[in-house]
Amino acid sequence: MANTIGTVTRVAHLGGGAGKPFLDVVSFPGATAIAGGYNTGGNSGLLAALQALTLDGRVILSALCMAAGGYRAEYVVATDLVKVYGTGSANKAPGTEIDATTALDGVTFFFLILSQ
Repeated sequence: MANTIGTVTRVAHLGGGAGKPFLDVVSFPGATAIAGGYNTGGNSGLLAALQALTLDGRVILSALCMAAGGYRAEYVVATDLVKVYGTGSANKAPGTEIDATTALDGVTFFFLILSQ
């Protein structure tokens, strides 16, 4: 079972409602948000964290992440997993998924989330 991401903070919120999609920018610090450590294969919980922030049952349609601290994260909608990859500047080859021993201290991930 994948470890979950922890505390997620909403940075910005745009629009939505009445059948229109929402745009939210959320952030979470790598060291504390990857609760229990990073699982190779990804960590779950972004959907639940977004729903807790918004107090509704919306679903994530897509999520984009900016590279941070030499890492790039992606969100896989079908499995609700956040996966983290090297960018070539963090002792990992570009596109190579990090492993459970990777320290994410000092890394903050920002996601632009499209949801409805």
